[in-house]
Amino acid sequence: VQYFAPQLSFAPSPLKFGEIRLGTTKTMDVTVRNEGDGPVTLKSNTFKTGTYYSIVSGSLPPEVVLEPAQTHTFTIQYSGDRETADIERDFDLDTLTIEADCGEAEFGMEGVAGVPCIVVEDFKVGTVGAREERCKAGGLLVRNQGSDTLVITNITGFLGTNFTVTNLTPALPM
Repeated sequence: VQYFAPQLSFAPSPLKFGEIRLGTTKTMDVTVRNEGDGPVTLKSNTFKTGTYYSIVSGSLPPEVVLEPAQTHTFTIQYSGDRETADIERDFDLDTLTIEADCGEAEFGMEGVAGVPCIVVEDFKVGTVGAREERCKAGGLLVRNQGSDTLVITNITGFLGTNFTVTNLTPALPM
């Protein structure tokens, strides 16, 4: 039999880290509040998986006694170490369990890590004389094969060489 500690509330709940860049971290605070009419002792905390999340500050033990309406804050760090397969649905999930003298309380967290990957269609011009132009029929295809949004702000030639792009669809930045 497991008893859930209803007199503890969490804000925010769940803890949503949102989207971060692959290889980076983000920290957020979650506050535990004693909603009951008597003291509650917070004894320990554990993550169900502990793969992508860690407690930066506020970890238990040592035990913390919360009087009615008092709070305790945990600072939790999400490490975006795994590239998502789908930025909309493939989240890194975990649950933090707080053991209190009256039972256990749990709250969830989610985050997602992605990275853009630009792929530009190959266009071999060959040798071109000065003032001679070569255009690629049908345009040049640029694709994002990564898991995060790709933003293009500028297009330049290799090492400052002459290179122009016309009729960009859509226009920069894109």
